[in-house]
Amino acid sequence: MADRFNPAPGWPVPPSGWIPPKGWAPDPAWPTAPAGWNFWLDEEGASTAGPPGLFGHDPAMGGTRRGKREAALGCGCLGLVLLGLLATCSAVLGDDTESTPATTVTATATSTEPAPTLTATVTATVTATPAARPTAPVPLQSVPRSTSPPRTPVPPRTTAPRPRTTAPAPPPEENDVYYGSCAEARAAGAAPLYAGEPGYRAGLDRDKDGVACES
Repeated sequence: MADRFNPAPGWPVPPSGWIPPKGWAPDPAWPTAPAGWNFWLDEEGASTAGPPGLFGHDPAMGGTRRGKREAALGCGCLGLVLLGLLATCSAVLGDDTESTPATTVTATATSTEPAPTLTATVTATVTATPAARPTAPVPLQSVPRSTSPPRTPVPPRTTAPRPRTTAPAPPPEENDVYYGSCAEARAAGAAPLYAGEPGYRAGLDRDKDGVACES
């Protein structure tokens, strides 16, 4: 018998035969269902627990009212059947007890053989391990660090200034020509006398322009 979903008052009426899927929940905007509202009904309109795992399932109900009545009737029928079986078994057992005498058989077994004695020999082998001699600690020798001799600073290279050599001035040419006056120079045909020429001297150059006896 299939159950049908019973929406709360104020909820939208679902189509005929509609069953909410798993994980479905009513819209929060819908009115709150009254306390104790039965969301599932059977075909007769009686409250039922509803399919497990769907919204509104109430495991405390344990099925429909009709299902409860059917379960009670089934239990009663089963009890009657069990009572009938017990009565039949009692009658059969009673007949067997009256017709068959009880026979008691007692068997006594005497053993004359002595029980064997088991002797267990356990041989323990003990191996003595010589005690280890204490090893004297080896002193650690400190290795002196090799010290390299200090480096001698290298003096900076100094460049000696090269001596400047000045070429000696050429010796003045010996002037053997001498004029006592410009008249002598003119008479010799040497006038005018220019500085550096033979016979030129400052005493003959009146205006000191480097030319003597020009007039």
